[in-house]
Amino acid sequence: MLYILIVLYNKPLQNADTLRGLAEASSLLKNMGALIFLWDNSPVALSDHDKNLLNQKFLFQYHHCPANKPLSFVYNEAIEQFMASEEYKYFVILDDDSKISPEYFYELQNITNSDNNPDIILPVAKNNGMVISPAKLFFVKGIYFKTIKNGIYKGKLLAVNSGMAISKAFISKNNFRYDSRLLSYGTDNYIMNLANSKHAIFFIMKTVFEHGYSFYDNSDLKKKVEVFSKIKKANKIVFSLTFKQVCLISVYNFMSSVKNALKYRSLKFFS
Repeated sequence: MLYILIVLYNKPLQNADTLRGLAEASSLLKNMGALIFLWDNSPVALSDHDKNLLNQKFLFQYHHCPANKPLSFVYNEAIEQFMASEEYKYFVILDDDSKISPEYFYELQNITNSDNNPDIILPVAKNNGMVISPAKLFFVKGIYFKTIKNGIYKGKLLAVNSGMAISKAFISKNNFRYDSRLLSYGTDNYIMNLANSKHAIFFIMKTVFEHGYSFYDNSDLKKKVEVFSKIKKANKIVFSLTFKQVCLISVYNFMSSVKNALKYRSLKFFS
């Protein structure tokens, strides 16, 4: 039923919050016939001992990629395998640091077994108590929900990758693959922007988990500028479905540069 992709980078097994959460739900995942596909972008592969531990808990596949391929490449490779496997209905993306609880998988099982058949299923992600995902899409800008209700949502949304479950039907119908120009940022907005254009049916879950925000969580100005620059470049790729989007994202990127330059007192945000 579920094909679950986790991308690991330079992190010991015991420090990967997501894998700990999966371990707590291992009995359910086995009963569901879920596949755990761990793509490891780390310079050094997991030890045989660690791989054996995971094999004991899950239906498990492991791929080591020391070349540290971009997320768009990793996701597309995993989607090819997912689409070739008839037994899996939803493609689930998890970061290696998401504090996913067993309740997430119980709820996901109930949703996927229901008659709703949503195109994309989204948990609620919070950062410092604020709901950051999903968010309402206003032209090219995400607007945070003040209050959020679970269930079918037919409006336009943006959402983070982690915890997102994408139906095989949606991928097949739209021949969906991620744009290979996207590297570490923008893959989440890319699929959501396309889904919005296709009038996809979203399902917002009750499940809530904490999620990091690399731009705001980092106090180092140099790193913050670097992340912001990558986000701006990704935005230009993501919001390019129409001429209107191209114009709006150029304005949005510029205004964001102005805002951050004033806030952090640095012209480097215009680079």
